[in-house]
Amino acid sequence: MKHLLLAIFCLAFTASISAQPGFKVDTLVSETWTNNNWRLDTRIVNTYDNDCQLFTSLIQSWNAASSSWVNQALTTYTYTGGDHISVTLSQSWNSGASSWDNLQRTTNTYNGSFQVTITLVEFWLTNAWQSFSRTTNTYDGSGYLITTLGESLFPVQVNSTLTTYTNNPDGTVNQQLEQAWNAGTLAWDNTARNTYTYNADKSVSQEIAEIWNSGTMAWENADRYTYTYDGSGRPLTSLTEVWLASDWVNSELSTNTYDGSGYLINGLDQNWDTGSNLWVNNTQSNLTYDGQGRLFQIVSQIWDTNSSVWGNDTRATLNYTTSCTLPLKLLDFTAALSGKNVLLNWTTVTEINTKYFDIERSKDATRFEKIGSVNASGNSTQKLNYQFTDANAISVGAGKVFYRLKMVDQDGKFTYSKIDFVVLTPDGRSFSIFPNPVKDQLFLVFNGQSNGQGSVRITDQFGKQVYTQQINSQQTGNRLNINVSTLKSGVYYVQLITADGVKSAKFVKP
Repeated sequence: MKHLLLAIFCLAFTASISAQPGFKVDTLVSETWTNNNWRLDTRIVNTYDNDCQLFTSLIQSWNAASSSWVNQALTTYTYTGGDHISVTLSQSWNSGASSWDNLQRTTNTYNGSFQVTITLVEFWLTNAWQSFSRTTNTYDGSGYLITTLGESLFPVQVNSTLTTYTNNPDGTVNQQLEQAWNAGTLAWDNTARNTYTYNADKSVSQEIAEIWNSGTMAWENADRYTYTYDGSGRPLTSLTEVWLASDWVNSELSTNTYDGSGYLINGLDQNWDTGSNLWVNNTQSNLTYDGQGRLFQIVSQIWDTNSSVWGNDTRATLNYTTSCTLPLKLLDFTAALSGKNVLLNWTTVTEINTKYFDIERSKDATRFEKIGSVNASGNSTQKLNYQFTDANAISVGAGKVFYRLKMVDQDGKFTYSKIDFVVLTPDGRSFSIFPNPVKDQLFLVFNGQSNGQGSVRITDQFGKQVYTQQINSQQTGNRLNINVSTLKSGVYYVQLITADGVKSAKFVKP
């Protein structure tokens, strides 16, 4: 069962990576740690269509007796409207007939905005497809999901589950209500409810899960999840607490660690020990990357409480196809404020048949829209600089705006750049800081000044200087990252000193 679950996880994982242009996983080989050695376990082999979209994912298991890979399952994808999956076909290997047998088929139907409206799941029974379940989504006038209805279609059609979403004005989900169909009363019964709170950049700060007590006809606390992020918006910790009697009690803690390039290199899971009131290691995953910044290997380990050491468990190694690699190397991509505009700059080297760059903008780093295009040089081995100005960033209506590049080749292949962001200072102010309160990284955003020389200074509440740095304040769209992790808890003042005067702001270090 463990190996089957690992294969299912790896299939979902490679499908998610391969769906991103520029990150096309060719094979993923999974191994298990047995008798102090890595032993082959499962393998996923992906193929791609002419548009570099994932076409098939083949799962195989290792047969040690024959020293060969044996077919297990095959998933085939078809698309509509470009990159939207319309049909997912799952098949199992019939070793007796040496052929693939149909197993399951999932069909998605989309509306005009390419949002999924209906998902139909069918199973192959008696040489024909039999409808098994259906999920129907509805959206409001702003395009936000408001209900998801689950129905069972076999042996007869009957309601199953209903999820209702209450959205905030900005589109984030305020509350998610789960209900189950009561065939006796022909009505929906409450089962679970999740309520969300958010940070200023719309990242989830806390989630509270409740369950419905049908005896008292009231909601009861079940779990609480609290999330933290670093200065770049990357997830840092996820704390799970359970409701015990009348208070929240620690249960699980997940912690992410990133390297200097912003790549996730370790994910640690710990459990709360009520006896010692300490976090105890449980599992961890160590991630490594290749020279192109692509995920190369994931090693999962389990904590041995007896010897207090990590023991290997599984290892997944990824290889990438070259047939869908865009012949373009992007050296950097940055977004910065320039007055009330956002100035985007990027540098390429070794362009081969590159056609153009689409500039895409988002208010949540998830859903992007195209706001312009820049033609590429096409073919060059020299370093080339490009620039684009977004004069309508304020129209997004968000304090933080995200940008990325879609880099398109002559034959239609494309890949995405990293995502960068700017913080829009309210009311056109030329100086702001975030986050506040701040734990580790303080960002200072300021527009260009009339004189190129300036400095930034931080003092404590008693006027003692604890940080200073010289800057070039004439550069437009400045964003300075200051490490304040070593400062003691308290109130501090940051000052921007230029020929135009002194601008200051107060922040709290908890």
